[in-house]
Amino acid sequence: MSHSTHSYTESDITTILSIIQSEKSNSPTNIFSQLIDILQSENTVLLRSQVFQVKEIAAVLLAEANPRTMTQVLELTTAFIQQYHDFIHDWLFILLKHILKISSNLDAKQQMSNQLSTTQKRLLRTTHAIKSKFPVKSQFEAISEYLTGKSQVLDAKLKYTVLRYLTEIVSPLEKDLQVYGSSGEGLNLEDLVVSTFSKILDISNTDRSSDVRMMADRCFIRFFKANPAKHQKLFQKMDTVS
Repeated sequence: MSHSTHSYTESDITTILSIIQSEKSNSPTNIFSQLIDILQSENTVLLRSQVFQVKEIAAVLLAEANPRTMTQVLELTTAFIQQYHDFIHDWLFILLKHILKISSNLDAKQQMSNQLSTTQKRLLRTTHAIKSKFPVKSQFEAISEYLTGKSQVLDAKLKYTVLRYLTEIVSPLEKDLQVYGSSGEGLNLEDLVVSTFSKILDISNTDRSSDVRMMADRCFIRFFKANPAKHQKLFQKMDTVS
């Protein structure tokens, strides 16, 4: 990642944030570039209130998912995560769902092309930033809620993408299970694993989409192959989960 050497005044930052908050995806391209520059700058540190503003701005822009600005929005989001992840843990649930929804929509386009688009390359960087900067346990808790939460509605494309993401974080999740061990937090995490993978097993048997069933199978198998002896016990607990 490149680091800017340009210094921005508080007035500059206030003006840039105000324009994007007002215009959203219709903001001039150079305004997005300036906010990205601020987030990457070694000479500029945002105030806590400004971090909150950027979080609100990014949430709106990701929800809009405007193709015209998507590449810059993803670049902005990546820079924001890399520099200010310690202050935005409460945003992970919404952030990850937006990113996975964007990913599911881009996947359909990728099937018609042999090459990754610029937007897809930016998306990979954003996804990597989420995986590397947020606790795996928190990522799993978000994924679990997407799959098991009664208020969550996932179409086949999004369900497939959520399951694929979980498959990709199985190894670090297994390490977390070992680290927490039999502590209270570890037991709570085990309970969440049992309920989540019970749901995934159900999806692999009953979902209408063959692609979703296949990805659920892959996710389930990868998790239990990560530590067969330990996970066999968890598998037995699933019999008691309705």
